[in-house]
Amino acid sequence: MKRAAGAVVLLLGLLGCGGAASPAGTAGLEWTALPDPPVSPRDGSLGAWTGQEALFLGGRTGDLCPPTASCVQPERTARDGAAYDPSRRTWRPVAPAPVDLPLYGPAATIRDQVFLLVADQMHVYDASDDAWSLREPPPGPRDRQWSLTAADGRVIALRQTQRAAVAADQVLDPPTGRWAALPADPLVPTFSRRVVATPHGLVLTGQPEVDQPGSRLEDALVRAAVLDPTTSTWRELPGSDQLQGLFTWTGTRLVDAEIFVADGGQVNSYGRAVPSGGTLTLPDGTWGRLPDPPQLGTGGWRVQARGGRHTAIEGYLYDDVAERWTVMSQPDGAAARPGSAIWAGDRLIVLGGFTVDDDDPDAGLDGRAYELRL
Repeated sequence: MKRAAGAVVLLLGLLGCGGAASPAGTAGLEWTALPDPPVSPRDGSLGAWTGQEALFLGGRTGDLCPPTASCVQPERTARDGAAYDPSRRTWRPVAPAPVDLPLYGPAATIRDQVFLLVADQMHVYDASDDAWSLREPPPGPRDRQWSLTAADGRVIALRQTQRAAVAADQVLDPPTGRWAALPADPLVPTFSRRVVATPHGLVLTGQPEVDQPGSRLEDALVRAAVLDPTTSTWRELPGSDQLQGLFTWTGTRLVDAEIFVADGGQVNSYGRAVPSGGTLTLPDGTWGRLPDPPQLGTGGWRVQARGGRHTAIEGYLYDDVAERWTVMSQPDGAAARPGSAIWAGDRLIVLGGFTVDDDDPDAGLDGRAYELRL
């Protein structure tokens, strides 16, 4: 049996360890309520930015399960959606998908087209035509979990777990509809694999799969490799000292703004607190720490949206150019837990969310939308 050495973590930030004091105030972060979206209340929509519209596709629309309850009803997801044009402040309904859409993904956006994998089928939503179509799914075994990423006008289909280099990752050329195999990478065997496009090439991250119990710290740390766009060969980067690789390209470097830290727990103790997030500078592959990260649990409205320069995470807005963390305020009347969020240039758009409170008559799923303009 295989599993990651760092599967059991202790969130030290909740105990007041491993972080700087939270910044004071929410200067400059003012939310604006948007016109009502043309969809029912929901949470977990799949979000995409086309360059003109913020798309919110599907989402959870069924009854919420209270935190202390044991719910057995099947989760209901929507097929419809909404598109918001921030320049006009207008919404339009989106043509319903032919299948129930998964919450949050996997999806990749290339200009006005959103590519989604649902039950081994590749569905494509074209925002210009407001229409859905089918494409060939990536070749290979159908019992694998994929993630989709857009890079240089192509769709990268990455296997989330790669135990051997026998089932290749794939790249789709949308104009021709043809899939091609990516070169085998040097990180196998790995899980939690992700890829992000940078000017220096595709950067692949993952965590090694090791034999249980695997208490060594080095077996829990994220690894990385970069695919040279000129030679189509992978180059493994130096080892990291962080536990995850949820990176975004900020324009100058890769940043994972996760702020929790872990020590591995009593069984697989690392002997010290290890950060989950950090930075990675290319092309040399230098790893670094987040600048003055706040403590977990000290932020505000917990919008989650990874962008370029800015990341909304754990109740904070992180600006990688200014290296500054700012508390995210909750708009008046908004749901306690925000719904899906999309970066639309310098605007952050949030749709829906939910509140679970037996004493609140307005608790449940929310259908309102808000905009934060930087």
